[in-house]
Amino acid sequence: MPRPSTSAASGWLGCRDCGTALPLLSHALVAADDTDLTTFLAAHAGHSLTHLRIDGDAIQSTHPMWDPAASAQIQVTNGEKSFVLSLSRDSIDAPPTVHFRPGSLSLVEASVSIEESHLRRAVEQTFYPLTLGPTKLDRFIGMVRETVGRTDASVIELLFDDAVDPDVTIGRMPEALFETIVALSAAIFSGADLERLRVCLETHRADDGVLTLRVRRRFKPQADAGLAPPARHPS
Repeated sequence: MPRPSTSAASGWLGCRDCGTALPLLSHALVAADDTDLTTFLAAHAGHSLTHLRIDGDAIQSTHPMWDPAASAQIQVTNGEKSFVLSLSRDSIDAPPTVHFRPGSLSLVEASVSIEESHLRRAVEQTFYPLTLGPTKLDRFIGMVRETVGRTDASVIELLFDDAVDPDVTIGRMPEALFETIVALSAAIFSGADLERLRVCLETHRADDGVLTLRVRRRFKPQADAGLAPPARHPS
């Protein structure tokens, strides 16, 4: 699903002849600034224009998308073909430069993890004032690490971008994964301790809880071999 922090715009007005694009605020093709739209239309009069929209959730960025210094590549579509749209700035005060070309973003790396320090703290607080032996707690954290790490990233429902790491998206733990972790916990905890642990895990299943997953993905631009890059016309 599209990540909401990708852009405040609903899409871009692109010139297929020049490979440049202008951010839009609505699907009615209203630009961020009327002057920008007028200038863009005048510069690309007679060219082939198309409306580009985010296609899926493939994004590769150098910084979090809220950071003005971020340079990013985003997969977009005009409803017929896919393109890779590139955003960059010469300085943080400069408006973004936007180019696009036929192609797509191919997933080259994906891994799933959990914020172990947060999970450890939540379990410790659940058992307080009792103290879990470090061996038992370490075995539990290690089991969760291994179980989560085997999860296919493609089955995870993505929620929102990590605020710091541009390659990480926060995702919801699947029900099957949660039940697997609870079942495997029976080899570490028993009786009342196992039930207390289960209540702890249930309590922290919310989308802002410690059981949210960290999905790390990296994408690589893949050019469309069947299409030549757009010719650059003077503006």
